[in-house]
Amino acid sequence: MAIRRIIKEGDPILRMKCRPVTEFGDKLNQLLDDMHETLDKANGVGLAAPQVGYCRRFFIMHLGEMKIEAINPEILKTSGKQHVLEGCLSVPNKWGYVTRPNKCKFRAQNRKGEWYEMTLSGLGAQCTCHENAHLDGQLFIDVVEEFVDPEDLEEACRFYPHAVDIIEGPLMAGMNVVGELFGAGKMFLPQVVKTARTMKKAVSILQPRIEAEKQDGAARAGVVLVATVKGDVHDIGKNIVSVVMACNNYEIVDLGVMTPVEEIVRKALEIHPDIIGLSGLITPSLEEMVYVVSELKRAGISVPVMIGGATTSRLHTALKIAPVYDGPVIWMKDASQNALVAARFINADTCGEAFRELQEEQEQLRSGFSEQHAPTVSIEEARKNKLKLFD
Repeated sequence: MAIRRIIKEGDPILRMKCRPVTEFGDKLNQLLDDMHETLDKANGVGLAAPQVGYCRRFFIMHLGEMKIEAINPEILKTSGKQHVLEGCLSVPNKWGYVTRPNKCKFRAQNRKGEWYEMTLSGLGAQCTCHENAHLDGQLFIDVVEEFVDPEDLEEACRFYPHAVDIIEGPLMAGMNVVGELFGAGKMFLPQVVKTARTMKKAVSILQPRIEAEKQDGAARAGVVLVATVKGDVHDIGKNIVSVVMACNNYEIVDLGVMTPVEEIVRKALEIHPDIIGLSGLITPSLEEMVYVVSELKRAGISVPVMIGGATTSRLHTALKIAPVYDGPVIWMKDASQNALVAARFINADTCGEAFRELQEEQEQLRSGFSEQHAPTVSIEEARKNKLKLFD
């Protein structure tokens, strides 16, 4: 195998419509092998034939451990939308936001000439559409809605050794201030959502660097199942937590937003996660979280559950959620701490002590709350004790 030179913007071949592949054999196999090695070297996600100087209709993708070869691809169906940050190995030092389908079904041939169909979502759908556009002579810069200034990123990276440090440091500090203002009634939900969207953009800009900085071969720290509970469409906090924990070598299984309790329980029984993370921004999500953990308990699940979101609190977790679950229920204020806390609760040497300390803390919160609030009686009892002013 060999490293191929990646063609850069300005070369006419990047603007040509590629011709179909008609011959399958050793020459094509060698080129595909070289492209895989080139893509690995470049820390990229996808690479199309014209990017290495061949005007033919095929591309490759590296989606985690899955390596895909699509020869003579045809997109059959797309659905949904995602507004995502994108770059390109042929257009260095340029980044911008584009709108891509959230799900993409395509058919293509493998290196043996055999046809297959595949459906991808999220990054896979984004990458498929990006690479397929290369085969028609189109670049991502043709559809960018908003460019990102790379100088801002370079300036931030000069002050922090790793990209994830920018998230865990100044970005999370800013989000914590927003959370405190929201809790104090000095900031309202529309402002919180707008701030969170800004945070999401910042994380997406840093994502390529974070992926490049991951250590190859590092031991997996654990499996984390995350979801925004049913009735809630807010996913920014969940996504930030996922990025931070992935950077700490946790495998993330993300169920998305508006997740029914049945799906959370089913997936937990299927993959046996080390940690379950529940997220929600709106007030009704608090009761849904209570329902979710009670159903997890009913299914015999007792792994640690992390609770997060703007309307959640340490007190509510102690009063309403923890009592209906057998395992630890941990309220997380700061996403930067999730990985450290998770490690303590899933490590065999520290989990027992961590759970005992958590139980003591939550019992103190419940006792303190009871002392501060007078006992209540039923409406019938209250009516019996009403003031008799006119008797």
